[in-house]
Order: sequence, then C-alpha cells, then structure tokens
Amino acid sequence: MSRCPSAAESYFVEPTPDRLQNLGSGCFVQINHAGSCCWVELTGGRAGEYVGVIHPELSEDKAGRGEEVSVRAEQVNALGCDRYCFCD
Repeated sequence: MSRCPSAAESYFVEPTPDRLQNLGSGCFVQINHAGSCCWVELTGGRAGEYVGVIHPELSEDKAGRGEEVSVRAEQVNALGCDRYCFCD
C-alpha cells in the first residue's frame, strides 16, 4: 500500500475545513483509494460527501482510469488548487 504524502510534504494545498467546505465539481483532491494514492476530479456531491473520477495520469499508480468513486471529506490528503484546478 502506498502512503499518500501530506500536503506539506508534496507542496499541495492542505485540506482545511474551510477549503473542504468550498469543494465542488472540477476540483481535484488526493485520496488513498484501494491502497493507492490517487487524484480524483470531483464531479458532484455535497459538502462532506462527493463523487468523482480517478485521474491516474496524475499519480504514480496508473490503475483506475476513469473509475468513479465516492469521496468523504476526511479521506482527502491534499487539494490540487492552482495546479490542477482553481479553488476559492
């Protein structure tokens, strides 16, 4: 199982409670899914519970291309703000 680096370790934006509340369609989040660290583009949901599509081209593990996943706010390790998307 690969460990996802923290936002501070990977120079991504930290998922603070305020930032997590502002997530929506088009935002990218890093999660640990099925033992792999991956980036997910959110496509819908509501605050705290989201639906998204895995983008393995942004991760070391290339599995899961296009796989739709459910994401809870507490699963988010980092935000892709200003790299993969723009956040408020």
